[in-house]
Amino acid sequence: MVSAPRCPLLALLLLHLPGALGLCGAAPRLSRAIPRDTNRTEGFPIGTEVTYRCLNDFVKIPGKSDTVVCLSNSEWSTFGEFCGASCGAPPRIRSAVLSEEDEKKNYFPNGTTVSYVCRPGYESTKLKPVITCLENLTWSEAPEFCRGKSCGVPKGPEHGRALVITNDLYGAKANIVCDDGFRLHGRTFIQCVLKGDQVEWSQLPACQVIITQDKPTTVLPRGTEVAGTASVIITQDKPTAVLPKGAEVTGASSGLCGALPRFSHAVPHDTDRTEGFPIGTQVTYRCHDSFVKIPGKSDTVVCLSNSKWSTIGEFCGPACGAPPRLKSAALSTEDVTKNYLPSGTTVSYVCHPGYESTELRPAITCLENLTWSEAPEFCRGRSCGVPKGPEHGRAVVITNDLYGARANIICDDGVTLHGPTFIQCVLKGDQVEWSQLPTCQAPGVDIRISIGLVIGLVISLAIGLVITLVIGTAIAIAIVIAITIAIAISIAIGIGIGIAIGIGISNGIAIGIGIGFVLVFICIGIYKKKHCSYSVNLDSRNHHITTEHDLQMSKTESNLIFKV
Repeated sequence: MVSAPRCPLLALLLLHLPGALGLCGAAPRLSRAIPRDTNRTEGFPIGTEVTYRCLNDFVKIPGKSDTVVCLSNSEWSTFGEFCGASCGAPPRIRSAVLSEEDEKKNYFPNGTTVSYVCRPGYESTKLKPVITCLENLTWSEAPEFCRGKSCGVPKGPEHGRALVITNDLYGAKANIVCDDGFRLHGRTFIQCVLKGDQVEWSQLPACQVIITQDKPTTVLPRGTEVAGTASVIITQDKPTAVLPKGAEVTGASSGLCGALPRFSHAVPHDTDRTEGFPIGTQVTYRCHDSFVKIPGKSDTVVCLSNSKWSTIGEFCGPACGAPPRLKSAALSTEDVTKNYLPSGTTVSYVCHPGYESTELRPAITCLENLTWSEAPEFCRGRSCGVPKGPEHGRAVVITNDLYGARANIICDDGVTLHGPTFIQCVLKGDQVEWSQLPTCQAPGVDIRISIGLVIGLVISLAIGLVITLVIGTAIAIAIVIAITIAIAISIAIGIGIGIAIGIGISNGIAIGIGIGFVLVFICIGIYKKKHCSYSVNLDSRNHHITTEHDLQMSKTESNLIFKV
């Protein structure tokens, strides 16, 4: 027969707790991340997985899980912070590209070093081609570790000359100026360009003689738009047009780039400006939520010398979140460093210590809906075998005898359990075994009370020794024995009180000593009362006091006897 609960109201309240209903409470809070795709705040069924995303200016740390699971005990799995402060993508350098190894990285915490390789047309200097992420999460300045190859001194065309603007290295320009009476036919400059793995000056334009006319002519290339008081579009190969004073040819570089390029899955990371960027400006983008930067693709555009933005293409792609953490297995060393996991990606696992492989393949796949395929039981706990119970008791297996399982220990009637109430299948080296058994003992005096008796005896003997040395009589010995017994028993009682009310053994000893001294003084008082009386002669001038045994009673004298 099952009796009804004595506290029905308390039982009803407990049933409304998430753990009592097989639910987890509120998802764990992290300082640098928030849940990615749930609006629920509490009451998650067992087995629910919640994935988080890093806040802006933080990056997911490779190898750390971004997902928690509601476990069978209605508690969330623990996973710790997985987002870290990081430098942005390493700067794009005109003369060099990131090494293949560093190009794959997404996470650059303080102290990270990345290396570069010279581009074609450039050659290495003596400087080390590396930069470092500094404490303020910016990159150290890149030294000139790659320098352009030289094209040599440029030659001018016939009836003209080449004027070097800056230098004769790869990428440099030289303006072409024609002599008086000649006009330039072709580009106004030549440039040091790449040819194979070497460099050379581009093809020279020509300087042609000018035929004098009353109205000067200006030869403009096809498609040029002339801006002035009125716009004229040149549609002939070699038209002749008279330019009004102050007219400008549009298309010439203004020294600024216009509006930033737009990407479908990314936005600029750290700028509020929308246009008017000086040449050389670099703008880095960040991926939208649910998208991840594709390793090897650049996320930075540069304003080039022609006032146009460099082309980088889409660099963010949809991907599965971090692979789920499994109780029985860990991600392989190769897969733990990956951040970009698009549809079709497969990751493999390795069994944890205490587990052994099954016949199933230890791998899961990112599906088209960007969720991971269900993980089969490719690792299973090792067996500890049937557990043995202690003497006068037995072990009751709760679920199974595999690694991590528990068995409750139950003692026979009239015997008390000393130690934990269960044993567990635990790891020992690369094998498993049951943990140490508790004992089932017959009831007896608590060992702590025995210790209290010993402490009381020692203290009492010390006090008694002092009294004996001072008095040195048989009475003193009797007092010592009384004090010893009283204090020893009192300390034992005090320890029992301390254990019972939960104030600790040390406080129990103090209470016992206090009780002991009170009992000793009470005993001394009783002893005096029984063996001592005093007589006072009121007629005596000196008020002589004698003991009752020396008193002579007289009918003619008035005597008063006080007994104490």
